[in-house]
Amino acid sequence: MRILSAAAEPAAWVVPTQLHQWLSQNDAIVLNVDNSVTHAERHIAGARFVAPTKLIDHLRKNQSSIGTRRVVLTSEDGLLARNAANELVERGWSVVYAVLGGTQAWIGEGLPTDSGKTSILTQDDDTWYGPYVFDDLQERNNKFNTYLDWELGLVSQLSGEPQVDIN
Repeated sequence: MRILSAAAEPAAWVVPTQLHQWLSQNDAIVLNVDNSVTHAERHIAGARFVAPTKLIDHLRKNQSSIGTRRVVLTSEDGLLARNAANELVERGWSVVYAVLGGTQAWIGEGLPTDSGKTSILTQDDDTWYGPYVFDDLQERNNKFNTYLDWELGLVSQLSGEPQVDIN
């Protein structure tokens, strides 16, 4: 997905109060394209996180379950969401919107929010997670061990590269 493309027909904005009405009528799905860390901390109630690089594939795979509902993208301030929505419009999605002002505008209106990782639909490898992001010590330790395994295996991976000299 080209995030910073210029769309001939830009995607429409939707204000948070209108989106709230659509959601109450089950007439929209909300996808957060910001990053999985901010999504887990706080997001529009009912929103799901999809990494921007996986957005088109996700929508294609789930087109039948989306049906005629509007696809609404959000991000922290709405700008990344608008760029991603423009990309979808260029690729033929006709009923796609971006939240004007993004998740912050939604919060500013006092509309319902949620938190947690259960609504992350793509993996959490879209951004770097610092060691203090994880409340669950077992999860944190697993992430540390995964990183250490990768780092320890790096020397053997690079030793097979002809242009890398490891002394």
